[in-house]
Amino acid sequence: MIPKKLLVPSREQWEFLVKSTARQNWAHGPVRSGKNHVINIRFAEALGTAPFGNEDSDVYFGGKTKDTVERIFLRDLFKWVGEGNYTYNRNKGKGTISLLWKNTKTRFTREFYSFGYSDADSHEAISGATLGLAYLTEGIFCHEDFHRQLVARLSIDEGLNAFSMLFGDTNPAGPAHWLWKKVINNPDLLNSGDLRAFLFNFYSNPSLTESYREMLRRQYGPGSLWYLRLIEGLWVMAEGVIYGSVFNPERNTCQPEDLPTEWDELWCALDYGTTNPFVLGLWGTAQGKDWLIDSYDHEGGTQGDKTNAQYLADITEFLTQYSRFYEKPITSLYIDPSAASFKAELSDWRTDDRTHDSWRKLGITVVDAENEVLEGIKTVHGKLHRGEIVACAGGRNKRWHNEVGVYAWCSKAAARGEDAPIKKEDHSLDQTRYGIHTRAIKTDPFAGWR
Repeated sequence: MIPKKLLVPSREQWEFLVKSTARQNWAHGPVRSGKNHVINIRFAEALGTAPFGNEDSDVYFGGKTKDTVERIFLRDLFKWVGEGNYTYNRNKGKGTISLLWKNTKTRFTREFYSFGYSDADSHEAISGATLGLAYLTEGIFCHEDFHRQLVARLSIDEGLNAFSMLFGDTNPAGPAHWLWKKVINNPDLLNSGDLRAFLFNFYSNPSLTESYREMLRRQYGPGSLWYLRLIEGLWVMAEGVIYGSVFNPERNTCQPEDLPTEWDELWCALDYGTTNPFVLGLWGTAQGKDWLIDSYDHEGGTQGDKTNAQYLADITEFLTQYSRFYEKPITSLYIDPSAASFKAELSDWRTDDRTHDSWRKLGITVVDAENEVLEGIKTVHGKLHRGEIVACAGGRNKRWHNEVGVYAWCSKAAARGEDAPIKKEDHSLDQTRYGIHTRAIKTDPFAGWR
């Protein structure tokens, strides 16, 4: 990074600082394009000056989660106002900040709210409030009902520069997303002056070096959905085969004889099904890659139903054989968090039989997988593009190889402005997502990255 003391704001950042004076002010564009930094500066200024005549009115900070808000803005705000000049009750999502009054030594206090906005009921938390300022980060995750209620709560209107204001930032989603159609690209709002939209690009952040930008470009395949949105900043539709632009058989598959013989770690992931397929993937990490070694696969609807105890017996035998073959323990099992009945079977310490005893001897830690579908797909997509996922072929993992070429975006969801895969031919890829994404968010700075 370029030292901050040498930086001069980019044209896009200057424009936002000077012209973000509408009722709604939105910055949108690629990741790492300098949006958050300049909004933080602009919003910090507004905290002490806006709305004119109601500078002590309440404030709302919103993000996908409380953690998001704290990471992007509140931590810097608390450092700025100084110890003893703020209070914050994280559980209640409320606090106060003490600010100097217009270059004097007199202080005044503003109350603020801070909580997530991604579900339909989140708007109830601000029902009845009158707000002077609001800051929404990662706007595409905001629920439309919440935004509608928030705009209604920003109701101070006492003349020039004396009205409530909203500042927001977002990366692009699909062109049918409500935030693009009804807000950022709404001609009525734009032409009336009620809203100003500021488009940032990959060069709007002067702190990035060109080598860093090139590294970011390599994270996703040029022309892919994620590249177009997160690198080029375009509002484009999710359509077609999800991994079609990045899956390369030469890069992402191998024959059994080409598997590593030494592993940094062995682990497994499970997509649980009863009538739907029950798919367990055995994975090994080596050479900076995750290798799908083999899979246990049973489809109850066509091959006959099995009980949870029978499934446990099957996967215990399957995993024991590989643990002995490689002379290495299998560390973790990443499982769909909604698979409650099978998780209960895995954690049953009271049943004393051969199957449960053998399972317990394996010593595998059961981990609830992170199940944010879009973020997980993005992580798998990037790792496929970089050649960091390799699936063994040669008769193994047949379902995985069949699914990767047909796993597709749902056109009906895209028409509603949503990104969602078709829930079909996805079972082995789901276990892939559970394991790869859950592990990546703990070690990979680009997983779930915006």
